[in-house]
Amino acid sequence: IKLFTETGAKVTEVVELKWSQVDCVKRIVRFEGTDRSQARTTPISEELAGLLSKTQREAGVVFKTFYREPFTRVKLTRAINEFKGKGLY
Repeated sequence: IKLFTETGAKVTEVVELKWSQVDCVKRIVRFEGTDRSQARTTPISEELAGLLSKTQREAGVVFKTFYREPFTRVKLTRAINEFKGKGLY
């Protein structure tokens, strides 16, 4: 959720985000261009960089489900809606 609010990223960009695109030291995230968005580099807060640096880094994508599977667009949208439904934000 914090990545969405700080970067304005789209669900697809977050689902496809790889560790090679995240630099916690420089505090930037590089989003690759898609058919619906331009490639861009976005600064992130020290707090978000700290949270990401504490995440277990595995090959591939940054965000995975509880079962360590890569999120799909549908799975991530469901998780966000569940989070919103609980009023935790």
